[in-house]
Formats: sequence, C-alpha cells, structure tokens
Amino acid sequence: MRKDTNKLVSLGIFVILGLALFTIAVYSIGRQTNLFQSGFTLYARFRNVSGLQAGNNVRYAGITVGSVADIQIINDSTLQVNMNLDEQMRSVVRKNAIASIGSDGLVGSMIINIVPGQGASALVEEGDVLPTYNRAATDEMMESLNNTSANLALLVTNLLEIAEKVNNGYGTLSLLLQDSATARDIGKTIHNVQLTSYDLSRMGSQLQQMTAQVQAGQGLVGTLLNDTTISAGFGGFYDQLDSLIFVKTTPIMNDLTTTSAQLAEATTGLNRLLKETQNPEGVVGTLLRDSLAAQDVREILQNLNVGSARLNENMEALKHNFLFRGYFRKEARKLKKATER
Repeated sequence: MRKDTNKLVSLGIFVILGLALFTIAVYSIGRQTNLFQSGFTLYARFRNVSGLQAGNNVRYAGITVGSVADIQIINDSTLQVNMNLDEQMRSVVRKNAIASIGSDGLVGSMIINIVPGQGASALVEEGDVLPTYNRAATDEMMESLNNTSANLALLVTNLLEIAEKVNNGYGTLSLLLQDSATARDIGKTIHNVQLTSYDLSRMGSQLQQMTAQVQAGQGLVGTLLNDTTISAGFGGFYDQLDSLIFVKTTPIMNDLTTTSAQLAEATTGLNRLLKETQNPEGVVGTLLRDSLAAQDVREILQNLNVGSARLNENMEALKHNFLFRGYFRKEARKLKKATER
C-alpha cells in the first residue's frame, strides 16, 4: 500500500513538473512570436527574401519588436512579408521607415531590420506598406569578392614584374633610380620649377599691389582711370582729332575717287585696244598677224630713217651756205635768249 502511494506521489510530481515545463515553453515561444501580446500588422515587399521564414524576428533600430507572420508571393518578381509588431511600436514607427533583410550575425537566421527614415513623416497605421532596401545577396557578395581578389592578384603580379624589371635595370624608371646623372638633372629641373613658381608668386603679389593702387587712384594709370577731368580732356582731344582727320582725309578720298574713275576709263580704253588687236581686220591686228604687212612697215620705217638722215645732212649744208647762214645764226641767237630766260 505504501509502495502504491509512493508511486502516485512520484507520478504526481512528474506530471506537475511536466506541466510547468510545458507552460514555460509555451510562454517563451509565445513571447518570441508575440502570441500572447496585442499588436498591429505592417507589410514590406522585396524581390528576394534570402531564406527569410515565418517566425523570424523583426527589429527596429536593433531591438526585437515583432516577428514575421507570413510570406506571400505577389508576382514573379515581388514577395510580400507580413510583420506583426508590438502595439507600443505604433507610436514609434513612421511611414518613411525603411525595412531590409539581414542576418542575425554571420551565420544566424534571417531577420528584418527597420530603420528610421530621413525627415518628418506621419506614424504608421494598420496595413501600411513600408519602403524597402534590397541588400546584395550573399552569392553576389561572394562573386564580387572573387572578382576583386582576382583583380588584386593580377595587380600584384604586374607590380612584381615591374619591380623585377626595375631591379634588373630595364626601363626609364630604373634609369631614374640608378643613374646619378639623371637624378641630378631631375633635381636641377625641380629646383628650376621651384624658382619659377617663386617668381610667378612674386609677380602675382606685385600685380595684386598694382591693381590695388590703380583701384585706389594712385599712380599714373590710376589717375588716368579715376580722374574725371583727364577723361573729359581726352574726350575733347578725341573729338578734335576726329575732326582734323575728317578735314585732312576728305580731299585725299576725293582724289582717290577721281583717280579710280580715271583708272576705270584707262582700263576701258585698254580693253578696247586689246579687242582691236584681237580683230584680224584692224590695222593693229594686221600688223601683229600678217607677216607681209609687218615687212612693209619695217621697210617704210627704214626709208623714213634714211630720209631723215639725208634731210639732216641737207640742213647742215644749208647752215654753211652763205645764202642761209644769216638766217640760221639769227635763229640760234633767239634760241639762246629763250634758254637764258
């Protein structure tokens, strides 16, 4: 009898402990999933949920404030995540808050992170859809890291090749590093550049000082630019110079106009003469083209020359003839008097 009583007591204790553990487990699970708390529902839409499941936590600024209730497929490129948030977050979360999918640590489960948005906005209401930010997937990140690693490896290889060539004395860089004469030339060049920069800086300072003096009306240039009396004098001088130039150049322009007209007339006459020379029936055209006529003209000119020579001989003989000697002497005296006058 006593043994049965002990068994019943042990069984009762075991049942009570089991119920207590079950109650604690249900309470713990319900607390994590907001099963026993009142709340409200918000939605977020993503292209890829990256393994997010119902029951995963929802965090606001790093604090767990709810859980994922369900994930629905809207279309071939959009997934909608239904989130249950604590009622107290209704007065905290605003419509411009941004939801994104992340992981709880490096290898933890997926969660939804909600961060406050920029600027002022109204508080969320039941059924609002939050704007989202799609993070790069792990595969994409790994692929990007692989590409970066490959590029770094290629860069290191190229640097090693360059370093080897420099050590072996190939290329301009090796020459610059190992040739002392080239190094001295580069040093001189740098020194000259520094001197030039110093001179340019000094010239700039002097130019600034001169500009300030001109603006202040100091010096000859400043006086010329700022003195109104000098400006007025220059204006009068310019007007007088303009009038003088007009008076002096007007006759010249008139003479140029007359000369241009005369040149035009001469050009017209010359063109007419050229046209006559091109006419085979004219006198000039005949002389230019007809060889017989040209020969006749040459013979006539020769006869004229011969006749002129004989005429000169006859005139000289008449000067020495006693009958005409007085006449020629009288003419010579008249010509001499006319020349002396």
